[in-house]
Amino acid sequence: MVKRGSASVSVYQITSFYYEDHHANKTILFLHGWNASYQTLLPLKLDLDDYNQLFIDLPGCGHQPEPERPYTIQDYIDLIESSFKEEWDKIEWIVGHSFGGKLAVKMAKKMPHLKGLFLISPAILKTKRGIKYHFKTLQYKFYKKMHWNTNQFGSEDYKQASPLMKQTLVQIVNEDAKKEIKEIFIPTLLIWGKNDTATPLKMGYQIKKAMKDCALIPLEGGHFAYLSQIQYVKEILKCFIKEGKN
Repeated sequence: MVKRGSASVSVYQITSFYYEDHHANKTILFLHGWNASYQTLLPLKLDLDDYNQLFIDLPGCGHQPEPERPYTIQDYIDLIESSFKEEWDKIEWIVGHSFGGKLAVKMAKKMPHLKGLFLISPAILKTKRGIKYHFKTLQYKFYKKMHWNTNQFGSEDYKQASPLMKQTLVQIVNEDAKKEIKEIFIPTLLIWGKNDTATPLKMGYQIKKAMKDCALIPLEGGHFAYLSQIQYVKEILKCFIKEGKN
């Protein structure tokens, strides 16, 4: 049975989601990246009758309204838990792309029942900021002080975000998960585009080295390389979960 969320509620909850309910006692959770939606991960839906599969739109993405205030990563975690209380303890696997991968890593510590993480180009580590970045920051502050147009500054994600989501983006980008990945002992599989410019492949190797039980599979392509090789990636995901069951 498939359920799609759409109802409005008085308390802010996740109302935009796709849930394939097999009346199982275990669930796979899919978390998309920044400024995307669950539709970007829906092609990874597996033909597994012994798992429920939950795809959600994160705040301000897809058809999910923006939250009432800027969010931290902990706010995201609390929201997911409160929105899906009945599913929370059933979640055994998390598939996360980009920001969804960082969120998955942060969630793992709170989920002792979790069996594994399947992370696609996860935005876990902060990028190193060189002279160009610091020059741009000074330039931005000067423009802001002079009340000049500052729309030219920031990433594309930042430029496209609303004022509230801009504040959220700044908070989640400035918080990495370097500490958390060292404390994760469950099997983790990284899928990474060789030509990814948003989260370069070298980050994948750094994460693999830092984690206890982690493997990395590079793919041809960029940040959404998995979509162009979807059957191959689905087969990897399916095998990963089946091996983890044993």
